[in-house]
Amino acid sequence: MRIYYNTNYNAAEYAFDTTRKSRWIADRIFADDRFETIDPQFHVEDAQDIIDAIHDEEYVTAIKTGAPKKVAESQGFTWDEGIYTSAVAHTAGIFGAIDSAMVDMADHGVGVAGTLSSGLHHAKRDHGDGFCTFNGLAAGVVKANLDFSRHVTVLDLDAHAGGGTVSFLPYEDDGRTPFGATHLDVTVSPFDTYRFGGTLNLVIPHADDVQYLKAVDYALGLVPEGSLVIYNAGMDPFPQISRNALRERERMVAEALVGKGCPTAFTLAGGYTWSQTPDELVDLHMETLSAFAEVTSPVVQS
Repeated sequence: MRIYYNTNYNAAEYAFDTTRKSRWIADRIFADDRFETIDPQFHVEDAQDIIDAIHDEEYVTAIKTGAPKKVAESQGFTWDEGIYTSAVAHTAGIFGAIDSAMVDMADHGVGVAGTLSSGLHHAKRDHGDGFCTFNGLAAGVVKANLDFSRHVTVLDLDAHAGGGTVSFLPYEDDGRTPFGATHLDVTVSPFDTYRFGGTLNLVIPHADDVQYLKAVDYALGLVPEGSLVIYNAGMDPFPQISRNALRERERMVAEALVGKGCPTAFTLAGGYTWSQTPDELVDLHMETLSAFAEVTSPVVQS
């Protein structure tokens, strides 16, 4: 299974889980023959073009130059030139995963690829938010609509809502995305929640494992058959939701999306070391990679 990553994901000088953990996960998978690590550099120019198209020009300029400082640091990071490089690289990784998922779908009838990108779904058109600089999920929807003429489903299972992504809706009305998108969101935190027709945001702040998995199952039932899925796989429901439940969630998601014939590009959302060690955080994110590898490998190998 193809996984997109290069060191530009970590180009920001600001040291935080969102800017560093992709490297930790990459170190884990380099020696794992289930995964082929791909450099997304080929997709950088396309990522820059779509980032420019969907975000306000003044905001993109602030991220490039650092001025005005309040806007350049609106995602919560101290600004440096690497912030722009990193944010573009994370979006390029999503584009690569989308392309690979579609190729594998055509070649094998099952298409899944991933990127070690993170820090995406809270970003708005004119500012960053919640450790997210550019909204690579929204950019991915635009890319998929334009390149593949496909309806897209954003499945967001971060602990927090994807209000940033939803702020780019309705994609079908902006002249660039005629096939539109479905947005499905299950959260255990009220941060960045939203109200918008045609979307789902199940906010269950006091959920236990059983309630949480029932909510995820409900959301999976709403994924349209054959839709191209961008899956934002957050591990920050932990520690409220147990490691075992998150492992089960990833199995459910992988089996449901493959079973529905959905080409899937997954990205790694929230997950933080304030509740665990870096190795334990990597273990959680590996649940996503392992679940999809297990579901897809027998088909791809045949």
